[in-house]
Amino acid sequence: MNTAIQSAHAQAEAIRKAVEARAELVRELYMDLHAIPEIAHQEFETTKYIKEFLGGRGITLHPSPTGTGGYAVIGSKPPFVLLRADIDALPVTEETGATYCSTNEGMMHACGHDAHAAILLATVDALVSDELELDFSIIAMFQPAEEGPGGCLPFIEDGFLEKFDVVRAYALHLWPGLKTGQIGLTPGPVMAAMDTMNLTFRGKGGHGAHPQDCIDPITAAADAILTMHTVITRKIDPLDPSLISFGLVHGGTARNIIPDHVDVGGTLRWLRPEVQKELWQGVERVAKSVAKAHGATCEVELASGFPPTVNDKEATEVLREALGAVLGAEALTSSHPTMGSEDMSFMLEKVQGCYMQLGAGPREGEAENLHSSRFLPELGCLEVGIAAMLTAALCGAPFSI
Repeated sequence: MNTAIQSAHAQAEAIRKAVEARAELVRELYMDLHAIPEIAHQEFETTKYIKEFLGGRGITLHPSPTGTGGYAVIGSKPPFVLLRADIDALPVTEETGATYCSTNEGMMHACGHDAHAAILLATVDALVSDELELDFSIIAMFQPAEEGPGGCLPFIEDGFLEKFDVVRAYALHLWPGLKTGQIGLTPGPVMAAMDTMNLTFRGKGGHGAHPQDCIDPITAAADAILTMHTVITRKIDPLDPSLISFGLVHGGTARNIIPDHVDVGGTLRWLRPEVQKELWQGVERVAKSVAKAHGATCEVELASGFPPTVNDKEATEVLREALGAVLGAEALTSSHPTMGSEDMSFMLEKVQGCYMQLGAGPREGEAENLHSSRFLPELGCLEVGIAAMLTAALCGAPFSI
């Protein structure tokens, strides 16, 4: 048994007691944060709340490179273990009816980042209390802008990993598809990459009553959107997960005017770089050839977004073993792989670690989906989250199985 697992076994009861002692605190933190949602790079009130909580425990919140969020350091000597929580909300109008619902109009914590931040704050509270024995230092990162454009990469580009000797990195995310009390852990890819796609179809505008005098970019765009899916069905191996999704179609000013151009936006998702290459080539080929068939043209802009989120095999297996000692083997299950994306992926490209799915669904019945205006987690997941993060903190020493 390696040292990380030995430490978790030896301190399992201490972790459970630390969690129990913070059950009320983490719920208060969660409700406070849920009431003040702020979208990407506007998390000013949230950052102030986090800073004041940490300051009350003698911990400094160091600013992030982008101005909101930040990180706290517990200990001073390397190696360092990174525990990360995202803090931004979504532009969603809340419809939960909760007594602690959003006080910021048109914004809502519909993806559980309020819970992530509350769990990490409670975890820090336990780590500075001397209730657990740590042989290394902890960095608690409160990351802004996960929902886009992404707040993790700026930390890395700012030299964060050079400043600290980070040997392991861990994060978790509420997962309503798992029952409260469960944690999903799987080595390898758990979330897909996401690239962005902007297509501009250009034709010749005119009167809707005289289409023969026009080149209609709307029909060209519609044809291309439908044909684009053949890139997946005819050019990509069916065993290679990939997606093309369209979310924006903008064009025209009136019902009886054929416009000069139509803008189309979407995303490409994949797990392997070889698939990314096929997708990019396929999108450009279809968009331009279909446009040409209509007598139109198409300008194609493709950009890399978040890479796949990949769990390190060793780190995941050690954490699974350690969590089994704390929560019991019955609490552990496999992750639900998803074609969603996550910018913790940038950190896991550089540092071995694990991205956990924290069960937040009801034990009976169906849960609301993430990003739903009615999403609220089962509050019991918060204590499980603290246990998971404290256990991850103990799994940071260099190890081998």
